[in-house]
Amino acid sequence: MGKTSERIQEPGITLSPDWAEVAVFNMGIDGFNEYKQRVFTALDKLQLNHYYDIVSSVPVYRRETFLGICSSYIDSHPDYELTEDNCRIYNRTKR
Repeated sequence: MGKTSERIQEPGITLSPDWAEVAVFNMGIDGFNEYKQRVFTALDKLQLNHYYDIVSSVPVYRRETFLGICSSYIDSHPDYELTEDNCRIYNRTKR
């Protein structure tokens, strides 16, 4: 007999569509904006061909917010990329 109710869960970090609203609710608008600025500054300083390991560096309760901010950063910095499992962000900028 086959397994019908077993779900395989892929490793990695997922991002819900309402991540920003949840983050602002939890952190307040000022706290969210301050955190976003800190993440952007850290990504600006990320050296070429280096990565930021989200799983080992970001507390579990902040990962979705961090991932959402990284996605926003990538929108204006296309040489940065997330791994397929969203666990690392790389700087692939050609300088």
